[in-house]
Amino acid sequence: MPTLPVELVDTIVNNLAEEAHSLAPDSDPFEDLPSERNEAQDALKECSAVSQGFMFLSRPHLFRQVKVKLGHHLGFISGQDDRPVQNLDQLVRVLDSNERWLASAVRELYVRDEQHFQYKTRVPDTYRNALLQFPNLEALVIDRRSSFSVSDFDQELLDTYVHNSSTLTFLALAEFTGPIPFASFSTAANLETLHLKGCVIQAFTGPVLSAVKHLYVLDLSNDVFPLSFLSHFPSLKTLCIDEDYDATPPQMVFDAGTGDERCPSLDLEKLHLSAGPMTEGIHSVIDYFQTKATLKGQKAFASLKELTVGVSQDADLAALKRMLDDGPRLHSLIIYDMSPGADQGAGPADYDLDEHLVSSHSTLKTLSLHIPFIRFSPDADGLYMTVVNNLYALLHSLAGHNVIENLNVDIKLVFDDEFAFPPLAIATWFRVATILSTHPSFPLLKDVSLGISFVIEREDYGSNPRTNIDLFERGGMQDIKVQLESVFVPLSSRLDRPVQLFMSTSLAISYLPGYLREQMELSA
Repeated sequence: MPTLPVELVDTIVNNLAEEAHSLAPDSDPFEDLPSERNEAQDALKECSAVSQGFMFLSRPHLFRQVKVKLGHHLGFISGQDDRPVQNLDQLVRVLDSNERWLASAVRELYVRDEQHFQYKTRVPDTYRNALLQFPNLEALVIDRRSSFSVSDFDQELLDTYVHNSSTLTFLALAEFTGPIPFASFSTAANLETLHLKGCVIQAFTGPVLSAVKHLYVLDLSNDVFPLSFLSHFPSLKTLCIDEDYDATPPQMVFDAGTGDERCPSLDLEKLHLSAGPMTEGIHSVIDYFQTKATLKGQKAFASLKELTVGVSQDADLAALKRMLDDGPRLHSLIIYDMSPGADQGAGPADYDLDEHLVSSHSTLKTLSLHIPFIRFSPDADGLYMTVVNNLYALLHSLAGHNVIENLNVDIKLVFDDEFAFPPLAIATWFRVATILSTHPSFPLLKDVSLGISFVIEREDYGSNPRTNIDLFERGGMQDIKVQLESVFVPLSSRLDRPVQLFMSTSLAISYLPGYLREQMELSA
């Protein structure tokens, strides 16, 4: 029987392995991890049964991931082998058997404490030893789901796999509310990606973490975020700071501090500052970077390619313009208007960015605007139309010398029983559709999407609130959708595909994030 060259088999297996276990820097290690085998993993399993040669090359990839859940019952999940290990006892037996290759095959370790197990009792030594013997580990995720300080076992994991590691490239920690030993992370020579979720970020002294290129700080537990923390990561290419979308006061503020002589990275390529309900907004972060850059005679944001910002006040908008004046050649610009005054007329109506986007005219491919709260009432109809008219003004200023391929607009409208979508509101969208459907204005345009969420606010929802939503969805919302679809017909024809219209409804303000619920209650 003819056989395939080893090099070809190796290529087949490696391609399947890459698809089966792809952990990119921007992956959410706490949400995106596969709990079941995907098609590529099934294919790897089948490959391992073809022949001894296929088995030899496939087997290490089948055990690349080890996922552990700690709770009332210790459990181990691997699930990629013909004999899936169901618990830690079996893992221990396998590691103690003559199949010692398994420990060397493990590249990713995920430890989740779901019921505070490790804080009620000590993890048995046999399990601890089993989980501390993976010499080639590349990714470590500790998801604690608790509010306790770093446990002894957490510390052992960090000491074993981070301190002085030459293989670890990805580290993710969740719910570490006590001090995190950042200084010891500097000894991990190849640690490129660091995810911190629900952690308390504290200023620390000690060496810089020069290997880290991608830093994600999510769902912050801080009241005050020390910006000097960022100066310990001078090589960053990606920075994401995102406060909990459902956060309510007390809200977080940024503190630039004094006496910090270090400089944060001035080579950022991807910046995400969508920290919605922060008291002082994002301008403090931008000011910190630009102040440090000025001292070095450089531009802080000249290298940016992807920018996502949450604008919550005038100072944030002014800071955004200063960022753009640094001359980045953006590929993507995503703006979230988090303005508390959205129902008083503040916010996207003031976006006049064209003169600040000159350096991005030939590169900007994706433009997105998200307005999460506009109270639509007889007295405020003009605000909604102002938002759309100013979108038109921005597009008009960019027309003719822009390479936009993707345009996305998302608006959340809050209204009461007196709601009516005036004809003039449709007319404002007609102006937007007209300029987009003119080929010379945006010659490379491929996709356009419009999302409108209707939040019905009433004092009395009646005995069957769902009925109110059903009536609106079958009546008023369908009428609006039909009108908008007719407005976008010329644009859909030009794109050879329909403009994507997404409409949804909710009945109570509880569907909104926490900080917007409070705004609505205060403005009502």
